[in-house]
Amino acid sequence: MEATRLPNHRIEESARQDYVYVINAYIMPFFGGMRLLGHCIR
Repeated sequence: MEATRLPNHRIEESARQDYVYVINAYIMPFFGGMRLLGHCIR
């Protein structure tokens, strides 16, 4: 997700680091190995 979604957004580096931390610490563990492709908004 980080490699495909975050590079497309212009945000401050500190905000990007915070987003990556939250995604990796809370969101990814919740979804585990589920594929999210069908649920993502593009």
